[in-house]
Amino acid sequence: MSVSSYEDLFSTVFEHAGTGIALVAPDGRWLRLNQKLCDILGYTQDELLPKSFQDITHPDDLNADLDRVRSLLAGEIASYTMEKRYLQRRGEPVWVRLTVTLIRKPDGSPDYFVSVVEDIGASKRLEQQLRQHALFFETSEQGVVILDADRRVVDANAAFERITEHRLDEIRGQSILGLLSSDRHDAYFFRQMWQAVRQEGHWQGEIWNRRKGGDVYLEWLSVHAVKDARGHVQAYIGAHTDISRMQHVQSEMERLAHYDALTGLPNRLLLMSRLAHAIDRVKRGGMGAVLFLDLDGFKQINDTLGHPVGDELLQAVGHRLKARLRDMDTLARLGGDEFIVVLEDVETPDSVAVLAQELLLQLRAPFKLSLGRKVQVGGSVGIALFPQDGREAAQLIARADQALYEAKAAGKGCFRFFMRHLL
Repeated sequence: MSVSSYEDLFSTVFEHAGTGIALVAPDGRWLRLNQKLCDILGYTQDELLPKSFQDITHPDDLNADLDRVRSLLAGEIASYTMEKRYLQRRGEPVWVRLTVTLIRKPDGSPDYFVSVVEDIGASKRLEQQLRQHALFFETSEQGVVILDADRRVVDANAAFERITEHRLDEIRGQSILGLLSSDRHDAYFFRQMWQAVRQEGHWQGEIWNRRKGGDVYLEWLSVHAVKDARGHVQAYIGAHTDISRMQHVQSEMERLAHYDALTGLPNRLLLMSRLAHAIDRVKRGGMGAVLFLDLDGFKQINDTLGHPVGDELLQAVGHRLKARLRDMDTLARLGGDEFIVVLEDVETPDSVAVLAQELLLQLRAPFKLSLGRKVQVGGSVGIALFPQDGREAAQLIARADQALYEAKAAGKGCFRFFMRHLL
């Protein structure tokens, strides 16, 4: 085959390829591009050729792209593939999968890049749709399972694990068919169910399923098909409501009303109730104490390492403090990085001071979190005694807060008792 024939073949493949293809100069200028790339980006060839790829790359993706280009030019890699966004002529972002290879001259110097661009906007929109569905169901007590088009398990929420007793890491990739079967429904039942899902897009009804441990239970099941623009099924979402456990819903609601969702500790509502009861009991004799504890250095950790790390740290703080207290004592999370300890049957103020110092020592010890992270915080404590510092729950918390302010002013990492001169 002659050179001209090769060139003609290349031009034919280049122009009629099903993906966008471009030849790009080392400085980013477009040298040659096919019609498919123009269609993806929403430009004509005449509009694109005067521009560089930098001009139409989304600002948030540009640095990552340029880093890879520099690695290509330096000979560190032979090619790269990445997902990025271009900006179409109207300014709208379009997601693509970009593969870039560097062609060099005979002397080894860079000649041009070959860029292959695949439009992945549809799959990105599907991912977003699936995330929205998952997020919606994750906020409920329904068990949610996401299946691929072949009805294999892709993802499931904690409620699904709790209802079925199957851990996600054990069943991911497995077919849902037969996984929960209780043998109370025949093959015809399931054929009708999945036929309705495929034809109508959804099915719902009562079904008997079996937990991993063998218990058979009745649930309300809703199955929805997620389809692409052409109507092809891409995934299924199943929402499971354990009807047999509906009697537990009320107690669960009461728990959510009285306990902090993050740490599982009593919240402000339950704290005020328990403190009021403690105040009533000391009226018959004895003494109690309210310790208002605030973490030192938590905001910096939360800001630098992120909220998930901050949340994990708050949980670890709750566990460590609670382990040091008696069963009769109350540890509550007031909000943010603030905790309240209610002590009953206190012998002397000195015994409260000893405990406060021990709690501060507990906080100074490093916390080992997930992914091998080790963080360190401190704390400050304000103390109000009852009945001498107050006989109302809100009043005692306010006075412990005033004492906490004094501890913070004294340099943090210490405790202070409420004193009358603070009024």
